[in-house]
Amino acid sequence: MFLYRLFFIQSFTTRQIFFVTMGLIILGTEIGGCSQSFWMLLAGRIIQASGTCVLMALLTNTIWVITPLAQRGTAIGMIGLVVLSAPAIAPTFAGIILQQLAWRWLFFMILPFLILALVLGAVCLKNITIPIKVPFDIMSLGLSILGFGGILYSISMIGMNGFSIIYMVEGLIGLLGLAAFVYRQMSLKIPVLQLRVFAYPMFSLGVFLVMGCMTLAFAVALLTPMVLHDVMGLSVFMTGIAMLLGGIMNGVTALIAGKLFDEIGPKRLIVVAAILMTATAWGFSEMSSSTSLWIFILLNCFILISIAAIITPAQTNGLNQLPKRYYSHGTAVMLTLQQLAGGLGTAVFVGIMAIGEKKYLQTTVYSDNIMQYAITTGFNNAFKVALVLSVMVLIAALFLKRGVTRCGDE
Repeated sequence: MFLYRLFFIQSFTTRQIFFVTMGLIILGTEIGGCSQSFWMLLAGRIIQASGTCVLMALLTNTIWVITPLAQRGTAIGMIGLVVLSAPAIAPTFAGIILQQLAWRWLFFMILPFLILALVLGAVCLKNITIPIKVPFDIMSLGLSILGFGGILYSISMIGMNGFSIIYMVEGLIGLLGLAAFVYRQMSLKIPVLQLRVFAYPMFSLGVFLVMGCMTLAFAVALLTPMVLHDVMGLSVFMTGIAMLLGGIMNGVTALIAGKLFDEIGPKRLIVVAAILMTATAWGFSEMSSSTSLWIFILLNCFILISIAAIITPAQTNGLNQLPKRYYSHGTAVMLTLQQLAGGLGTAVFVGIMAIGEKKYLQTTVYSDNIMQYAITTGFNNAFKVALVLSVMVLIAALFLKRGVTRCGDE
């Protein structure tokens, strides 16, 4: 998918990409709302995703081109405010809709907003990049699908079903496919994806920080609702309400962190946030089934605040070091590895939690609250691993410097 969006961003004008992607999103939304079967619904969601993935990359690349260096943190923070707040508001909003209306309204109610965005784009959006002729290498596409697909599938299956020689072989095939993809890019005269972006140390460090935080973010998003619902006994709707505050603060923090980055740079901001993230991960790893709901909500808020305070400046600082000719490649790499990290976080942490639950159930005498204790034990185990990841992020943050394009790279 990342090669697909990179190809479009480089090969077409800003307005052409915008109209095509918005058209795909609107079409996919209409198909989803009118679905008469699962497969029709799936087709609609795939069409939506094909437009959204390109549009998000276009958004980041456009911001980088038009925004002065000294204001990029604020600009990316504004994107983070929307992108990070929306997933927090959506479950609550969806719960209200499903209580009052049919599920199809989940699609139909966003159509007016999509059409408004299309009209505003038609009026206000200008072309800000010059298309270039980019060869599309079919072999690179196949190797990327084999590599990333194999790794994600293997980890997902291990997370759900435990270790198996078949899943290990599939993961190994994915790694070999990824290695072949890297070799292919380094040997092509005009690579589909420019991997030389990793020659810039602050970009590489930024990618590591963002991946670490995204791994943890997906774990938090998936595991905390389980505790709220299955251990603390909240309804689905109230679980969404309980998570709402943390999600909103996550988005607001992204905006504040972007502004602070422009003023003080990345290191102090990210180090403080990493310390908070480490302390919060430790708090989650020590919680029990009797932990107060309000303490749990506060911990959720703190860890989401720390994640946003790391991702926004780390991403901005890393991309700032790249020369202009690498903006689209850096954006593609950053977004793709964020998605990979999200998949890893989901599979790994759910797997650790499941293993912890199973072990507890096998070694404990049955009692009325045994499932609550088992889920809590699995949750603690998952966040002990998250604590190790947080410490790694903190250590990496100590090596940060302000990312500035090297003289002569522009």
